[in-house]
Amino acid sequence: MEQHDLWLWLAASGITPRQFARLMEVYGSVEGIDKALGGFSVREGALPVSATALRKLREARRPAAMNDVERAMKRADIRLVARDDAEYPPLLRHLDEDAPIALFVRGQAELRFPRAFAIVGTRRCTRYGALAAERIAAGLGAAGVAVVSGLARGVDTAAHLGCLSVGGSTVAVLGCGADIVYPRENEELLRRILDEGGAVVSEYAPGVQPLGRHFPVRNRIISGMCSGVLIVEASVRSGAKHTVDHAQAQGREVYALPGPVDTPTSEMPLILLRDGSQMATSAGDILESIRWLGDDGETCRGDYQSPAPLGRAIDNRPYDHDKTLAGLDPAQRQVAQALKESELTFSEIVACTGFSAPELNSYLTLLELHGIIIQLPGRIFALAR
Repeated sequence: MEQHDLWLWLAASGITPRQFARLMEVYGSVEGIDKALGGFSVREGALPVSATALRKLREARRPAAMNDVERAMKRADIRLVARDDAEYPPLLRHLDEDAPIALFVRGQAELRFPRAFAIVGTRRCTRYGALAAERIAAGLGAAGVAVVSGLARGVDTAAHLGCLSVGGSTVAVLGCGADIVYPRENEELLRRILDEGGAVVSEYAPGVQPLGRHFPVRNRIISGMCSGVLIVEASVRSGAKHTVDHAQAQGREVYALPGPVDTPTSEMPLILLRDGSQMATSAGDILESIRWLGDDGETCRGDYQSPAPLGRAIDNRPYDHDKTLAGLDPAQRQVAQALKESELTFSEIVACTGFSAPELNSYLTLLELHGIIIQLPGRIFALAR
């Protein structure tokens, strides 16, 4: 098979990203996995993946199964964006073993958005929550930020609509195949997203149904594509809790909208604020905190491959830390070098260095302990004097 077909086979097989990572570790490439498949035996004592995963791979590899997937993709105008494709969201790729094998994408939006931010919350939001989500999403969309959410009722719907209302780009990440509308009542919204330059994204092959277990897993993609996440309204039992957990593990900025203390939907935002998350009551709060505003208040635009310094530099004097940096190990030195010209947020450092969030967290902690860098409000990092 061609390489694109190999990626399609693996993405549609239903194996997990971690199982895929194990196969890549053993066989080195998608071509290597395909070549080795014929030598796998369920009777063998040591398989690179479970016998169940092996059966999935063999079933998906059948020509009839491949043809079914390709026909379904053609009917729904779905394209495959594999992990090694240039269009694959750069921040998502840094999730390593948690990064989707590939994305099934509807819509013409380019997924390498210069800026992307997630807005999520409960399906049973109040009028206050819905209006706030719509207003903040509109502000972000007007500033050129892509708004990412999950197409669910309530907060997700309000966020998508707010972004669309100002002609912005919005992405819906589904917990089912990209050819399935869920919930059904949002069929018109999904169509608007596609018609107005957005995208519908899923790691599940066409035809995969919206099973309950898919949504907590799906939420890592919502946070993983973005520099930050806003929780508008949610109880502690809400699915938004999974998004918060993923965001924190990924090193993303977490924001919360304060609400009335006696309202159940304010429960999670108020807990997050108590525990140190940042408050956001407007798009401006987010744009300023993540440093998507320049000194003149205008929105800064950049590229994740080679981001321009955002916000103000620490001062106008050049840094002379070369002697100190020379004593660091290569990874820590790379992080410190990225901070020589300007303060950077966590997401900007990820983009500059290519390190995964867990790796970067470790390096930043060590650099702080050694007094080489400092952390400023808003999870912004700078070289220490």
